Amino acid sequence: MRPRIALAVVLVALPTLAGCAAGGGPILSPVVPEVLRGEVCSEDVADALAYFARLRAMKRPELQKELERLRAASTAEPSSEQRMQLALLLALPGGPAPDERRAMALFQGERARATQPEVRQLCQLLEVLLGSALERDARLQAAAEEQKENRQRVATLERDLKQAQSRGRELEQRMLYLHRLLAREQTEGAERQRQLEELRKIESSLE
Repeated sequence: MRPRIALAVVLVALPTLAGCAAGGGPILSPVVPEVLRGEVCSEDVADALAYFARLRAMKRPELQKELERLRAASTAEPSSEQRMQLALLLALPGGPAPDERRAMALFQGERARATQPEVRQLCQLLEVLLGSALERDARLQAAAEEQKENRQRVATLERDLKQAQSRGRELEQRMLYLHRLLAREQTEGAERQRQLEELRKIESSLE
């Protein structure tokens, strides 16, 4: 099963950003070159962070209903708020249907449409966090696949070794049989030679 690292990174990042919703100062991030610089976050950013906090407090049945609501809205003409909410829900750790790639695409779309710099910067932050985490997911997945292939190769080698050992035992048994057969042939040959010598002696005596 693929690791959910992308979700965990977003979970760590968003509570850090949540201080902005309370009117805190600018938030600096070592990951993103462009950061939220306003003294007070815009209403849209504060709403997004407050919505994420509500999601974390919801039980799984409530999250499923919320997902169904947002999916129904996305089939018509979803608002910017609904698109952002859907992206946050898809990026929620332990959510009903986590989908980091679609969440990242939604954040990219919102960043392209947003007129407020704070919203663009928030989307950019989440894109970078998701992208970085997805890269780690991919590396871990590749490592897991490589480990699986290594286990398969080891199993194949062990099977080949067992077959070689079995063939070796068969050859040993055959060699032992041939040695016994050769010894018997030598014994019988010596006996025939002895009988032949006796016959020659008898013939000589008769002559």
